[in-house]
Amino acid sequence: MNYVILMGRGVEGTGNTKYAVELQSYIESIGHTCRTLANKDKHWGREKSHPNHIEIISYTKNTEEILNACKTADKVIILSVPAKNFTEETKNIFIDIVKATKESGVPTTYIQVDHKIHSINRNFYAEEQYKEFFKYVDKVITHSHDGDFVRFCKKHDITLNNLVTASDKLNGINGLDFDKYKKYWKPFEEKEYRTIKFLGRVAAWKGPWLFREMHEKYFRERGFIATLEGIEMSIQSLQFLYKSWDPVKIVRDDNTLWTTMDYVEKMNNDEVTFERYHNAYMLPPFDNAKAMERMSKQQFGIELLLLDDRFLPDIMEYAMMEIVAVGTVPIYRKRWGELFKIEGKSLVEWGDETGMVFLDENNPQEAVDLICKLSDDKELYDSYRRKAFDFCNKYLNNKVIFKQLLEII
Repeated sequence: MNYVILMGRGVEGTGNTKYAVELQSYIESIGHTCRTLANKDKHWGREKSHPNHIEIISYTKNTEEILNACKTADKVIILSVPAKNFTEETKNIFIDIVKATKESGVPTTYIQVDHKIHSINRNFYAEEQYKEFFKYVDKVITHSHDGDFVRFCKKHDITLNNLVTASDKLNGINGLDFDKYKKYWKPFEEKEYRTIKFLGRVAAWKGPWLFREMHEKYFRERGFIATLEGIEMSIQSLQFLYKSWDPVKIVRDDNTLWTTMDYVEKMNNDEVTFERYHNAYMLPPFDNAKAMERMSKQQFGIELLLLDDRFLPDIMEYAMMEIVAVGTVPIYRKRWGELFKIEGKSLVEWGDETGMVFLDENNPQEAVDLICKLSDDKELYDSYRRKAFDFCNKYLNNKVIFKQLLEII
């Protein structure tokens, strides 16, 4: 079969981009063809973070090529739509492409991966004149029946054709080819002692502030070094940088703070030297392959999802999976582990079989003690990371998740 994936918002360098890379890779691995066409009518600073086969193409200048690709495909998958701040020309052309695909009889599925309402409100269909987008989509897949996207659609009287959620027929929406990451694994002796890394954008719901709090109260005094990688020029990042650690000096070159672009270029060329304050490092946006290499040298990776409870049963972020994939022991928020289920059992109920450390921010001592023990015990540490890898590879591998996905689109 011939698949086309549309990314109307372009290559954002976020989990949406990772999703496109993994999905295309899986589709091609089972003998199908796939083109991923990402709109380049807007530039994103993180678009080079994931080297891949995504074609970055102007939807306004290459409309006929995109139309032909969609109309001759067996199935079209939409992973993102233009944002409200795109030009009217771009938004209208995107509608025309989706409408023409529908009229050609090609099944079209919109996979909606945003969680929070502020992200959903940025999409062009938040404007009244573009709500018709949903008339031309045959199926919609999203995280949850109770998520912000479904609530948004109900509020705005948007009818969703054939809505499917992760809790209906899937173990989640995200799938990862774990075996590809085994090349990053390091022996215990090559791990940097008592290190914990947060990898990703500084978004409040990802928990960087909670990580900072846990580090200051519990980990720093036990000799742990915290690293946050993915710091970029955004309002939340600046708030985090200038209010979290005091004093804050992130990266200095002859006592001069680098601009963001200098920051990224030097980082990706391995030219960065970092000063450490309060046993904490701040690193800029990253090239994914190099970030995975750095994560593989850490003893622990941390992702503390602070989303509302109604989101947590249906979400495991790619950043969370990548910690496991590169052979680093994961630390997750316990509340997420209590609500995210595999085969009807929460991860906490699965117990030690998951190889995951669950941190309760209201009573963290048990997790802190376990983390300290793991950092000193090679046999125990290796046991945990092997179990985490085997568990995730069994239930969250892209061969499992995307097989389920393609069966329903």
